[in-house]
Amino acid sequence: MARYLVELVQRYFMCKSYAVRVAVPIPYRKRVGGSERIFHQFIDILAISPRETVIVECRDFKSVKRVRDSIHRLLRLFKRSLAYLESNGYRVDRAILVVDDKDLEKIEPYLSILSSENVYVLKLSEILKELVECSLKEEEYRKLRGEGDTILAIIRVLYRYLKNSKDVYESHH
Repeated sequence: MARYLVELVQRYFMCKSYAVRVAVPIPYRKRVGGSERIFHQFIDILAISPRETVIVECRDFKSVKRVRDSIHRLLRLFKRSLAYLESNGYRVDRAILVVDDKDLEKIEPYLSILSSENVYVLKLSEILKELVECSLKEEEYRKLRGEGDTILAIIRVLYRYLKNSKDVYESHH
C-alpha cells in the first residue's frame, strides 16, 4: 500500500459523496502446524454510496520484481474480500486498483487479466484531475463552512502555484 495514494483516493471518493472506510480487515483461515488459525488482510479502502459499494487497493509497483505474482496476490485479496463482504450483507459492485501513471507500464501485460476478473484500473492522474476540480468547488463552500479539508486545501495551493509558475515560464520564453 502506498500511503499517499490511499490519502488521495480517500479524498477522491469523499468528493464523490461516498462514505469511506480505510484499512478494512478481511479475516481468512489458514492451516498452521496442524490447526486452523484466523489471520487478517486489509483492503485499503471500502467506499459506500447509495448507488454502489467499491473496494479499492492502492499499489506501488516501483520496487516489485515479480509483477505477475503481485497481481495474482492482489486478485486473491479481491476474491477473498468480495466473499467476506458479501457474506456480511454488502453487495460489492466494483473492485478498483489505483496505480501511479509511471507504474502503468509495468502492469500493462496484466491489464487483460485484471479486466477479466472485473478489476478496474484507475490512474493517479485521473484522481488528481478530479481532486483539483473538487478542491476548487470546495473553495466556494469553504466561504460558508470554514476551513474545509486540509488535503484539498493543499491541492488547491499547489494547483495555483504550478499554474502560476507555468504562466511565468511561458511569458519569459
